[in-house]
Amino acid sequence: MTNRKERVEQIVIWTLASISILVSVLDFIGVFESVPWVQKKTPAFTLLTLGIIAGYLVLERRNKLDKLETLVSEGRDLTIKSLGGVLVKSFTKDEEVTKHIIESMHSAKESIWDLTWRPRDRVTKTTSANRLYDDYLSTKLSLSSKPNFTYREVMTITNQEMLDRLDAVLKRNLFNYHIRYYEAFSRKMPPPLAFLVIDSEEVILAEYRGHSSGTEGEIRLSIKHPDVIKLFRNYYDQIWHDAERIKEGKDCNTALLEKIRQGLIGQ
Repeated sequence: MTNRKERVEQIVIWTLASISILVSVLDFIGVFESVPWVQKKTPAFTLLTLGIIAGYLVLERRNKLDKLETLVSEGRDLTIKSLGGVLVKSFTKDEEVTKHIIESMHSAKESIWDLTWRPRDRVTKTTSANRLYDDYLSTKLSLSSKPNFTYREVMTITNQEMLDRLDAVLKRNLFNYHIRYYEAFSRKMPPPLAFLVIDSEEVILAEYRGHSSGTEGEIRLSIKHPDVIKLFRNYYDQIWHDAERIKEGKDCNTALLEKIRQGLIGQ
């Protein structure tokens, strides 16, 4: 399809160029002197044609640069994999890692395993963070609507806002979205490590200490290496196995949701 489109574009450009050259030559030898209105329009027509050709060349160059950038990026990843190396990318802020998560989610083909537990006192309220969360949520819904795709999530629910956001997902009754639950961690527990596994290609993880411990120095990483991903997939499987079921396929545990809802009253 792409080759056919390129051939059509080339035919159009060559046709315009040929007509422009022909018109210029005829104008140069005086053929249009007897037709004044044609003679007056000749320069404008020539400039228009040159503009179209120049625009096409700029666009074509941009497309080639984009393709080259993609090939270089893919080639880098494949080279690192073939050498048994580790591709690691670090992030300094929540918003940076969230943006990367959304980008990686868009590239997912088969599955996402999402672990979204956080300390009780870690609640994000900024406008930009909420906007990014909305993007993350819409991407989650879109992926869970795809056939032959599995989205698994394990989470804690520590406030009404989190429960409301979960309700928004559950209302869609998406067969490929499955979620399980853990009770919130005690404040005396070590900080939980949240992570998300994209297919078997990438794990994105973040350390959340909570406001009481201070957030400075928290680590957020993206890692691409089969052995590292295998470790996190195995760890996730154990977490999934021990968590309480909220939703599997079309079955929803409304009794557990009501228990969680009652537990949040008065907080």
